[in-house]
Amino acid sequence: MNPVIEVSLAGWDLVISAYRLLLLVALAVTVVVGLLMADRVGIPKRAAGWVIAGSAAGAVAGARIMAVAGTQSAPGDLGSRLFRLSAGDFALYGGLIGGGLVGWALCRLVGVRPWRAADALAPALGAGIVSMRIGCLLSGCCFGNPTQLPWGITYPTGSTPHLHQIYAGDSIFTAISGPVAVHPFPVYDMAAALTGALLAAFVIRWGWREGSGMAVFVLWYSTWRLLLYPLRADTGTSLMPEWFWPALFLTAAVAAGSWLFSGRRMIAVAPATGAIPLRP
Repeated sequence: MNPVIEVSLAGWDLVISAYRLLLLVALAVTVVVGLLMADRVGIPKRAAGWVIAGSAAGAVAGARIMAVAGTQSAPGDLGSRLFRLSAGDFALYGGLIGGGLVGWALCRLVGVRPWRAADALAPALGAGIVSMRIGCLLSGCCFGNPTQLPWGITYPTGSTPHLHQIYAGDSIFTAISGPVAVHPFPVYDMAAALTGALLAAFVIRWGWREGSGMAVFVLWYSTWRLLLYPLRADTGTSLMPEWFWPALFLTAAVAAGSWLFSGRRMIAVAPATGAIPLRP
């Protein structure tokens, strides 16, 4: 765990939170991978730039709105949380929804087929989530419930996971005995996002119909988020009912799976690349 990163360069000392730094890296990685994939599926560079930049802005706005609306705020702090330039207060699925809506509208505006753009962004989303979760792992947020499995992570004394264990359990015993190992939830999430991105790239390469790359990613990633949900610690700050997040993951997975296996003919995304048309 390394919540802050210190960089010394030419006499200048820069101290930045790991989460803030990796969040910026995640945005950059998503944009770069998205542009590379857009070129591969035949989207003009200028149009791809507008769509990806707009989707990124929509993702940031959507993630902030869902996070602020879904968690407790101090009296009078709701408005400032929406607009403050902080690295916290982001909900991943709010970003996916916001980015998707803005991206769809921009595709219509610049004349790009939305499902083709979605395919370009699917591997990019996976790469961005991996980068973001590295920041979560370093900063100690999004941690899991206690576990005795050999790959459990023990955070330092006084860290956020340790304080949560003190307040949630036997305060005196936990404070004296120290932190216990927890499920490395960010690592689980990284694995799900990375394999989802690889699956999306595979179906794009083999010419499944436009949109299949994004559908595969959403189906795979949302299914794993549903399965992993019980392993993530409940910090008690959410205003949503307990069923909300599992229902959201299940809805996303069912919608993506239904579209993917709807039985329509699959067509090559970019015939010039030699992709092979397949049927479902």
